[in-house]
Amino acid sequence: MTRLRRIVAEKRMAITVVVVTIVTAVCLYVLTAYPLTIGAAQAGERRAASVQLLATARESYQAARATMDGKSAASEQLQRFYGDVLPPDLAGARGITYARLAALASAYNLRIDRRSSAAEQDDDSYLGRLRTTMLLAGEWADIRKFIAAVEDAPEFIVIQEIVLSQGEEVGASLALALGVSIYYRVEGGL
Repeated sequence: MTRLRRIVAEKRMAITVVVVTIVTAVCLYVLTAYPLTIGAAQAGERRAASVQLLATARESYQAARATMDGKSAASEQLQRFYGDVLPPDLAGARGITYARLAALASAYNLRIDRRSSAAEQDDDSYLGRLRTTMLLAGEWADIRKFIAAVEDAPEFIVIQEIVLSQGEEVGASLALALGVSIYYRVEGGL
């Protein structure tokens, strides 16, 4: 008998106990500890995914909140524009274009030769537009100052057309054809 066989034969009980203990330990690890390890790893992955999802949801919420705040601010500014800047009706718009432009022309030594106005409104709009065309005469420096004053006026007057011409005569004053528009609120609007 060889030495190994003799040791196995004499220590069979001890070897069997060691082998059974090792097999039992491996089986217990495979059946209990390993699934828990996998479950813990998966739980960690789910937690990381949840944290990422929460961060994305918070970013989306912040973006939506910023959009709502921006929309509210824009709505407030639009209401302020309608209430404070635009004339309340056609009569107010006429008063601004006739009185204000006539006063500016007079202040800058310009002569009003002719003016005409026409009111327009789209059916689906809360705003109307009063188009005014003026024919003015005067010196170049005064015309420049007048145009600058119209642009800087607190009223919302839009210059749409400027046509400058000079008569054939020597020393003739310049003629300015000025087309402006002013917007106003219409009844039933905002």
